[in-house]
Amino acid sequence: MRVSRIYRLLRLITMLQSGRNYTADELAEELEVSRRTIFRDLNMLEMAHVPYYYDRDRGTYRINSHFFLPPMNLTLVEALTLLVAAGRARRSSVLPMARISERAAVKLESALPAPVREHVGRVLSKLVIRPGPEARHEGLDRTFDRLLSAVAEQR
Repeated sequence: MRVSRIYRLLRLITMLQSGRNYTADELAEELEVSRRTIFRDLNMLEMAHVPYYYDRDRGTYRINSHFFLPPMNLTLVEALTLLVAAGRARRSSVLPMARISERAAVKLESALPAPVREHVGRVLSKLVIRPGPEARHEGLDRTFDRLLSAVAEQR
């Protein structure tokens, strides 16, 4: 993927989560591309699981402003704790959502200021947690996803 497309996709995400609703024509004009390119870019967002919404009545697009969380002011200890927990989940065969934990850890680590990130990296490289034996459960992620859905839908 070319840098210009990545840049345009980032701008598109920023525009769509701004709280304003945009038509395909407005997006195309602002990003200086054709409507067809906008639809290809929206398809790319969909493939990346970025949930944009289309309002049929208005013919506009937007991303829920809560999809990307605002910056957090974590302490060093809080950041370390979350990264250790995510690392533990990543190496576990029984903890649910290991891949999601790993993605979250990468995002958290990348958001840390450079000196903090370096310190966290040094600490994590020397830290080993050896838990007791684990039982395997092949469908754990799927089961956990269903449980989360049931809770969210109040079933």
